[in-house]
Amino acid sequence: KAKGGTAKVSPAAYAKAVMKKVRATKKKSGAGKGVAVVGFTVAANGGLAGVKVIRSSGNAALDQIAVSHIQRAAPFPAPPAGVGRSFSFEFIGK
Repeated sequence: KAKGGTAKVSPAAYAKAVMKKVRATKKKSGAGKGVAVVGFTVAANGGLAGVKVIRSSGNAALDQIAVSHIQRAAPFPAPPAGVGRSFSFEFIGK
């Protein structure tokens, strides 16, 4: 229900905008190889409400870089009402 001519952002478009910001953030290297999956929640104002490792890479340094990657990507666009604000990101160390 858009009021005042504001375009309603679909959940898919919002998720895409958040992930674009995460992917545009420069990855720090040097933590070794592996894949860490981090989950994060966006606050109502677009700030980062929380971030945690969902699936560890088995490498504590890589897991920490994955968490800091999300922290550095924030803030995100403010989420439209009624849109899911929890996301996960697969951080790949090479």
